[in-house]
Amino acid sequence: MENLVQSIRNAKHNGIPKSTVTVGFENVTFEYEKNETVFESANFSFSNNGLVLFKGCNGTGKTTIFKLLTKFKNPKSGTVSCDDSSIIGYSSANGSDINSYIKCDSFLSDCLENWEEQYLSSVLDFLNLQKSKDHRMLELSSGQRKKLSIFRALTKSQYAIFLDEPLSFLDVSFQQTVVDNIKQLKETMSILIATHTDKFDDIADYIYEIQNKNINKLINKSNE
Repeated sequence: MENLVQSIRNAKHNGIPKSTVTVGFENVTFEYEKNETVFESANFSFSNNGLVLFKGCNGTGKTTIFKLLTKFKNPKSGTVSCDDSSIIGYSSANGSDINSYIKCDSFLSDCLENWEEQYLSSVLDFLNLQKSKDHRMLELSSGQRKKLSIFRALTKSQYAIFLDEPLSFLDVSFQQTVVDNIKQLKETMSILIATHTDKFDDIADYIYEIQNKNINKLINKSNE
């Protein structure tokens, strides 16, 4: 997958100037309904190539960070900084973002016609979807949709990728493939991951812990 992802990325983004994406919170407070405060004057900032992890228990706000950065939600107060979200690859925790650009009642083979045709067979082989190409999207398993979501995110953007629990629903071998790809891609772009697993810790440049309604930096390897 490493070579396949890089080949598609090169074909898509060849000639596009490279840039970094600046993301961050400045004194951000966010509440869901019924005064359920998720963040209270939370802060973080990142503007370099590298891998950033957001870790925390369920319900602490890992997914909410991406909802705020992509403007899906707005803070009660404070400033959310994020460059144009159209240049950002995104994969949701359950792969449901795939439905935003592929209709559930569509056939997989029809949906993939606009993908890079020279790579299509290789993509289907790698994702183990050759036998499913004549199935409708709603017939795909959670793991199959998640693989499509991850692959789209990894190949979409020249600048940044947001991944929410990227290893969920995936078999062990594909999990390692995702980790290996991220290790390679983080050298040339910004990758932000919300996760509860420790499988990315060794390759992370920054690790933040979400606790007590704030975002606390635990590790900054760039200064080591």
